[in-house]
Formats: sequence, structure tokens, C-alpha cells
Amino acid sequence: MDWGEICLFLSLFTTSLITFSMTLPILRPSERELTEGIYIYANDVVYNYPVLNIFSSRITLATHSGLCYLTKNPAKIQHLREKQGLSPLRFRKIGHGWWIQDLNLDVRDTDGFTNYGSRTSLDDRPFPFDLEHLGFYLDGHSVNDRLQPAIRLQELPTSDPVSKWLEIVTFRDKINARYPDGFIYSPIPFRGKHVRFYNCNSMTVGIADRFLNCGTEAERLSALPFSVGKQSVIDGRALMRDYDSEDFGARIAEERRFLRTATVWEVPILHWVLNRREW
Repeated sequence: MDWGEICLFLSLFTTSLITFSMTLPILRPSERELTEGIYIYANDVVYNYPVLNIFSSRITLATHSGLCYLTKNPAKIQHLREKQGLSPLRFRKIGHGWWIQDLNLDVRDTDGFTNYGSRTSLDDRPFPFDLEHLGFYLDGHSVNDRLQPAIRLQELPTSDPVSKWLEIVTFRDKINARYPDGFIYSPIPFRGKHVRFYNCNSMTVGIADRFLNCGTEAERLSALPFSVGKQSVIDGRALMRDYDSEDFGARIAEERRFLRTATVWEVPILHWVLNRREW
């Protein structure tokens, strides 16, 4: 064998070894234990693309995040809501006696490839694959039975999680009523000269920072290394300031108008690549 063949063999062997180590099944899984409270989770959105999903979830390339309340006794919160004269929350069962009440985004405008420039508001419906992955997580398994789970879960410490979660739900309802079309969404967010884009990670770290004083803890999952959509505490606070602004609704309407009418010289190239505009 010459040096070229040796290098080719070593590269193929190394790639095979890395791939095998990433896909090694958990031979003796054990159920994961949780405590009731508020959590942030981050999940890989390319979970259903074979091979790519293995590497993407390891390097945190395409992760989204959400906030949730996990409990084995949802009736406790429902009773408090009833006492306040409010409608019950929608809890969903995820296994091992656990129920989830979610806070994520309703991304409305998508073509199956991109949702750049979409309208989005706060929502309580977890994505189906989030529920599935949380079930795997509780089982001790992971997606495709890999050694490490594609979904990451971290509790956000607070002394009174029930009351704090109800504050967050009240905030969600207030924001949705004030801004029915929500903010402008992009998986790859930025705040440019004409338009400000946010995403799910902006929302999770911003709300965790404001209501739980846990922005730094949430940032560990909202700003994962190498993620194309990562957002820091600074980004989350920017979204919260926009929510508080008296002219946010008018500015969003103007930004949407700009996206419909802008010329190629007025927007970043990313807009022309990803946005579905009316031609």
C-alpha cells in the first residue's frame, strides 16, 4: 500500500469508528428521574434525516428550544386556574406518569423547506417529535436508540414553579392578544437595518430571564455551540424590550411591508435565498 491508500484507509476507518460510536445502542437503558418544575428543552429539527440526524444532534447544528412545565399532577395547576376564573391549560402525557404544558412558537408560514420571514406567535402545542423524544428521554433511550439523546432537558430553578408558570402563561395570553400576528421569524435570526428577526431560542431565553431570573441557565440550551439559530440572553432581552414597546405592532407591520416590496439592493442575500415572497 502506498501513502495515498494508507491515508484513505485511515480516513474511512476513522469515519466508521466515529459513526459507530455515535450510533451505539444503549444496551441497558434506565429510566431517567425528573422533579416537577419548569424546564427548557432543546431538540434537533433534522431528526428524521438519516445520517445527517446523527451528526447534527451531536454538534447542535439545527436545534430549537422551548419552555415547559412538567408534572405528575396537572390537576393542581388546573385547580388554581379554576379558582382564578381562567380556562384550563392543555396538558399532554409523555409517559412514566409525566404530563407537559408547553410554551413554544406557532410558525404559520412554511413551505416544508423554510419558514424565514414567517409570522409567529406564542403557542402551547409542542411539536409531535418533541413529545416523542421526551418519551424516549424518560425511557432512558434516545432517538434511534443512540448513545446520547437528540433532545436536551434542563430544569430552571425557581422557588415557586407553579406560580411562576402561571405568570408565564398570563404573559403568553397578553402578548398574543396584543400582537395577533406575532413577530417576524427566521431560523437564522438577525436584527438588520430594516427588519428584526427572532426565533424560538430568542423567546425561551428572554422569558426565562425575565420571569425566572434564569437567563444564564437557559442560555446553555438556547445558544448551543455551532447552532445556526442560537440566541443569547442579550437577544432574549431585545425581544422582551420589543414586546414592551408601544410601537412594536406598528413597526412589525412596516417591516412586513418592507419584506414584500424591498429590492435586491435593500436586503441581505439570505432574504432572497430563503424568503417566500410574492413575485
